[in-house]
Amino acid sequence: MYNLVDIHFHTDDSFDAFRNETFDVDKLISVLKDEDENYSVRLLCKTDHNRFNFKHYLSMAQKFSAAGITLLPGIEINATDNIHWIFIFDNTSVCEGVPEYDDYHGQTLDDKINEYFGYDAFDDGKNILKQAEVAQSASHEIKDFIKILHELNVPYIAIPHLNKTKGWYAQLKKDPLQLNIVEEYLNSNIINGFESKNQ
Repeated sequence: MYNLVDIHFHTDDSFDAFRNETFDVDKLISVLKDEDENYSVRLLCKTDHNRFNFKHYLSMAQKFSAAGITLLPGIEINATDNIHWIFIFDNTSVCEGVPEYDDYHGQTLDDKINEYFGYDAFDDGKNILKQAEVAQSASHEIKDFIKILHELNVPYIAIPHLNKTKGWYAQLKKDPLQLNIVEEYLNSNIINGFESKNQ
């Protein structure tokens, strides 16, 4: 039996997804559950652009779990040199806390992420999406984001999601400095991922 995995998908928490249709988690689950178990997705990761939204993750994770699918929490952040970083967080760690008071470790992480981007956390969901879209046009220092994860003791993996036509992807073959930076990341608890048919 295969264990199919999708480590990068967006929900309506991404400003550039589902603009012309409604995101329906139940419909998504039905698409992922194939009659043939060999073709069912067993694990996937919610990685919205510059937004975590722990409460939304938690409600989705419960629905996925009931369908036999593990949903991991994460985020996609744009950084320098046209790199987007996909961070996947340990689901056990973010779900620790006191459920009856909604006092979850993941909510603390969500608050810190909103602070990192400078979001007005008291705005409604639509305004947060607008703020996330503005954040998308800026470059963010990824080491500062990683520092937050270390301070909160959140286990994670980070995968560089490279632009196929510019940025690091185009520079790696001709720029030894950029290659050294990639090697440093790869040797520092970060794994490699290219969005490309050729990799």
